[in-house]
Amino acid sequence: MSLLIRLDNIEKHYPGTVLNAAVLQGITLSIHKGENIAVTGPSGSGKSTLMNILGLLDQPSAGHYHLLGEKISGLTADELAFRRNRTLGFVFQSFFLLPRLNAIENVMLPLLYRRIKKSIARERACELLDQTGMQQWSHHTPDQLSGGQQQRVAIARALSGKPDIILADEPTGALDSENSQKIIDLLFELNRTQQTTLVVISHDPAVYSRFSRIIQLRDGKILP
Repeated sequence: MSLLIRLDNIEKHYPGTVLNAAVLQGITLSIHKGENIAVTGPSGSGKSTLMNILGLLDQPSAGHYHLLGEKISGLTADELAFRRNRTLGFVFQSFFLLPRLNAIENVMLPLLYRRIKKSIARERACELLDQTGMQQWSHHTPDQLSGGQQQRVAIARALSGKPDIILADEPTGALDSENSQKIIDLLFELNRTQQTTLVVISHDPAVYSRFSRIIQLRDGKILP
C-alpha cells in the first residue's frame, strides 16, 4: 500500500496554558492508501487536535508532517488550503450543511469553489447522492432531512473532490444507533470499493471496534 501520511515525533503546545501544556507528545504515525483507522481515547486526550493537524487545519509545534511525500511545514495558508481541498474530505458530527441550499447544491459547493463548471459539478453531485442513497432527496434542504440523511449528504459533499482521505470527527455522534451503523456501513463501502482511506474519531465502542486499525490516545500520546 502506498504511503499517504507520515507523522514524525509531532508535538502540539498551546502557549499561555499551565506549563505550556503539551496536547500532543511524540506522535509518530503512518497512514497508507486504503486503510480504515479509528482514533479513540478519553476526552482531552488530543483526538481532535490530531485530526486538525492531519487535516491541515492546524500546525504542529514540533515534528514533521509529510502528505503524499511532501513536507508540510513551511507552506503558506493558501498552499495548505490548496492541498486540503484536493486531498482531504471532511465529515463532522454537526453536518455543517448550509441551510439555504438543497442537498445537491451543498454537494456541488466544494466543486464550485474550485471553479469547476456548474453543469459538471451538478453531474458529479447527482452521482454522489445516488451513491449515498440520497438521490430522491436531492432537492430537499437540510431542515427537511433526518439526521442520518443529512450525514449522508455531508459524506457525498466530502467525496465531491475525489479525496485520497476522509477525516471524520465523531460522524455518528448526533445519530441514533441504527443510523450510526448505516453511516459506518456507508463509509466502509466507500473504503472497500474506492480504496478511500478512512480516519475516524469515535468514542463509541460499537463504532471503533469495527475498524481494522485502532489508535488509542491518552494524555496526548499513542498507547502501545
